[in-house]
This record gives sequence, C-alpha cells and structure tokens, in this order.
Amino acid sequence: MSNEFNTPSRRRVIATMTRGKSKEVIMVRHYNYFDTAMPRMLQLAISYCNEGDFIEFASTEFGHQLGVLHVRKGGRFEMEMSSLVKASPSLLKLMSEDTTRQNSLVTAAMNKAKSSSHSRSIH
Repeated sequence: MSNEFNTPSRRRVIATMTRGKSKEVIMVRHYNYFDTAMPRMLQLAISYCNEGDFIEFASTEFGHQLGVLHVRKGGRFEMEMSSLVKASPSLLKLMSEDTTRQNSLVTAAMNKAKSSSHSRSIH
C-alpha cells in the first residue's frame, strides 16, 4: 500500500545553496537520501560557490537540519553535521523503511538528537 511517505517521487532531503553574507539562495535541490545529496552538492559547490557560501541540508519529513557544508578560504570545504546525522548516518533511509518509527535504531537516534543541545531545526 502506498502513502505520501513511501512513494518513489517523495524526496526526503532538501539542499539549499546560499550566498554567504547576502543570504541569497543560489540553488535548491531535492534528494531521496542524505548519502546522495552531500556528494552531489559538493560537486555543485565546486562549480558555483565562493568563499563564505554554504549549503544547508534538511529533512523535509521531520524539519531537522542534517548539516551545513561551508565553503572556506582557499577552496576548502568544512562539513558541520547535526547530532541526528552523527547518531546514524543512514537514519533517513531507516526512517523511510520503518513508517511506524518502531525500529530501535531510529528510536535511539531520535532520542539522542532530542537530548543533545546541538540539535537545531529549520524554520
């Protein structure tokens, strides 16, 4: 049985490329998995980003920020991961497969993220 959370067209991760200080949105892309979004957006950042720009990755289902890729001086990149992703890098994949949210790994990671002071949500 199909619902809005398990249809093939449902994209769970949104990646927003933003110009540094002006906060102008350069590009927005949607992906099924964070594991796919991060390397692809890094490739795009090499072509489109300047020093000070950043890319925010967020879950469209839960509203949590997953991480931020910062473009630093000298063409360096720095990835800041949220506690939710640190708890389980493939958590979004687990969540999509477990629609009842009863998987012990999913529950543990969500509880760990809630108790962490570093957890941030998007607006």
